[in-house]
Amino acid sequence: GARAVQRTYFHQTKKHLAVTELEVDNSAREPSSILLQDSFEASSPDLELKVVSKDIYYVCVEGRVSLSESAWGMPAAPRDGIVLCRTKPPHSIDLVSNSSIRVAWIASVWRHSDPLPAGADSTLHAALQEWANASLVEAEDVLASHIQGMARLWRGGIEVEGDIDVARMVNSSWWNLLLSYRSDEHLSSSPGGLPNDCYCGHSFWDVEQ
Repeated sequence: GARAVQRTYFHQTKKHLAVTELEVDNSAREPSSILLQDSFEASSPDLELKVVSKDIYYVCVEGRVSLSESAWGMPAAPRDGIVLCRTKPPHSIDLVSNSSIRVAWIASVWRHSDPLPAGADSTLHAALQEWANASLVEAEDVLASHIQGMARLWRGGIEVEGDIDVARMVNSSWWNLLLSYRSDEHLSSSPGGLPNDCYCGHSFWDVEQ
């Protein structure tokens, strides 16, 4: 029968890209179909979202945070916003016998406060252009560039002698710290970091780094 592998990751070197990849191998003698269900909705308890651009291949939503985090007693900070452009997945993937397929669905996420790249006149333009460029790249090449970036990030660990369990915990914590922060960003992660859903991923002004 058919065998499928799904990968979901935030690209290490292209910080605005999130990728969901599906690799399917149909070794059976009969054709096979995989049904897909897209549960994406342009709604959020934290963001005032609306669809701003779409066609048969993609949809872009834009909105601002419902409530900004400000220090106690200080004026409210400006509400930042985002633009997200994402691939519309098909309803199904059909494979002939003894064949394989590898596809990637791209999401490009930009904040209104992000500096615009050359040639872009708006956050929507930046997000849509990056989505279009990334969608032209083969799925295996997108993943390969991500893996290369991760290898550069993890150039070395922390040596702990005499206790393998402590060494594993220390290096696991170090790895999660590396994944939770970026050298080219001034924002912190949520108090719980990325490995869990503590505070629902919200970032606060008073998180110690």
